[in-house]
Amino acid sequence: MLSLSGIIMRLLLCALFILFLPFDHPNPNLHQEMQVYSINLSKEWYSRGCVDPEEMKDSVVILPNATAFAVAPDVLVTNHHVKNKSAKNFAVTSFYEYENGLSGFERESTILYTKYNFDISVIKLQKGIPLLWVKPVKIATSPLYADDLVMYIGHPAGGRYITTFGRVKWYTWSINTDGILLWSIDSKGYTRGGNSGSPMFNCRGEVVGVHHSSNIKSINTKEQVASYGTTLKQLRASLQRAGVSF
Repeated sequence: MLSLSGIIMRLLLCALFILFLPFDHPNPNLHQEMQVYSINLSKEWYSRGCVDPEEMKDSVVILPNATAFAVAPDVLVTNHHVKNKSAKNFAVTSFYEYENGLSGFERESTILYTKYNFDISVIKLQKGIPLLWVKPVKIATSPLYADDLVMYIGHPAGGRYITTFGRVKWYTWSINTDGILLWSIDSKGYTRGGNSGSPMFNCRGEVVGVHHSSNIKSINTKEQVASYGTTLKQLRASLQRAGVSF
């Protein structure tokens, strides 16, 4: 029989799940508002002299219904909820291939490290992607802080790469698409289904986190999209455990 404290804890977890329930299809008005918000932030991004997104696009690859990014010619990072088991014939398509109408690489893959409560998987491709097509990212040494700008590059719905921008609010507990409670970067930015595994870049073009989910929040009676990502500390720890140099 559950104690009173146990019942209260379960109720709190249910409330958190409802509060942070991930979403995929926002209403049309919110969609437009968040696009405008991202465009306005992009202007601030460029006015600060931040890295050109075009320099980062070849670090990002398409997975089936998700996104990943290269940390080495044959090593990718994505979310645990995207891929957490080794599989043969795992499709990987780079932006370069997509733009040129090619079908993509088929690679056998192995999980080097995965952690569900970081929502991170580090994947080893048995045959590396040629450097001609994929450029490994740089991993940041300093985390994001409140009001910092962040850039997401991903492939929503497995389509052409899309760059959106957000602003960091702080760090918080959030629930990912598997219903796992995670300590996360909390930012206001427009991300959608297929952005799972997208790298989160700082102004210098360094990866500071891995996007894992988003939801709709009501702030002062106004809806906005909250985007969540694994922290830099979690990412660096995962790469170290996987034996990946960065």
